[in-house]
Amino acid sequence: MGAAGMDYVRMAERVAAHTGGIGFAAGADGLVQGPGAVRRSAAFSLKALDGALEPALAVLRDLLFEPDFADRERLRDVVVQAHAAHRGALVEDGVGLALRHAGRGLGERGRLLERMGGLPQVRLVERWARDFDAHFEALRDGLAALTRQFLNRRAFAASFTGSGPAAQAARKALDGWAAAMRDEPLAPGARDPFVQAAPPREGLAAPMEVAFCAQVLPAPHLSHPDTPALTVASRILSLGYMWDEVRLKGGAYDAGALYGPLDGNFCCYSYRDPWIRKTLARFKGLKEFVARANWSQLEIDRAIIGAAKHGEKPIRPGEATAAALWRHTHGDTPARREARHAALLDVTPADAKRAAAELLERQDELAAVCVVSSRAMLEQANAEPGDGQLAVEDILTT
Repeated sequence: MGAAGMDYVRMAERVAAHTGGIGFAAGADGLVQGPGAVRRSAAFSLKALDGALEPALAVLRDLLFEPDFADRERLRDVVVQAHAAHRGALVEDGVGLALRHAGRGLGERGRLLERMGGLPQVRLVERWARDFDAHFEALRDGLAALTRQFLNRRAFAASFTGSGPAAQAARKALDGWAAAMRDEPLAPGARDPFVQAAPPREGLAAPMEVAFCAQVLPAPHLSHPDTPALTVASRILSLGYMWDEVRLKGGAYDAGALYGPLDGNFCCYSYRDPWIRKTLARFKGLKEFVARANWSQLEIDRAIIGAAKHGEKPIRPGEATAAALWRHTHGDTPARREARHAALLDVTPADAKRAAAELLERQDELAAVCVVSSRAMLEQANAEPGDGQLAVEDILTT
């Protein structure tokens, strides 16, 4: 339901009159304290001047408690817009599609992210757009059922930044909303460790003249002692090996190596890439590169500074509000953040090399690969010598 949910009610006129904007996002995140657990969430955000806060909150209250999905033509517009956005995103977010598809076997969160923003979502919106009238009632009823799940006070959390009087008005409104919600125990978070037996090698075909290549393999969770070393190593690999081999020599518009400690994965990617087989070979070459690496303390220190600055930068009130809420709901306490920061500052060249080498030791066995490109480029890659064939399927069915 994610695509329609991004704009699921007609509210533009009322919002424009009272607020700087209301946003909605759905997600699935790992928890800070340990691997496996997944928290699914739906978040509303609101920005308003003090004098307009109460009417703006009234708009948000209507969205939560009295959404109306019965307007067939409005919902049709939303589906058409979502369909166009998905098609346009194939070239702009091809690497995201490839990463989500390759990572869907890495536990419950990987599967949820693929369903919410990957190939299943693209095809679901295609079906809705192709025959909207046949799907209207199911879509309307599904959205209504989805929004009813929000109204449980045990799942309700809020964060606010503003003046004292505005805070009092917000607290009064939020307390009233919570009192009107049902009070039911929450289902335990899903726990599903890495179980993928045979990592896929896949190609997703769509009309385009470039490739988006992705490789994903399981990696230690944020709570693991190797997290600081892997954070530093991934930054060095991204700005060093991946930049040199895939961007400069290979001609890709962008490339990198990403360690996702909450996701429990390590990814290599290329963006708008003229090559497929050569790039996949360079991904595989990471293991040998790390084995030969002789990083200096100066290189490590630069990477530490680059990684640490994300936790030290000043942020705007809107970002601070969202960050505070996320930290509260995901268990990211100040003590945990301070411990991670201190450990990051202590990383040595030996730490970074050992952690990266251990991670990549099972790269050939565990890494899933997905490439988004044209069918012609994918078939040409399969005709070239290299590791394994890509199982090719079309992204768009119409």
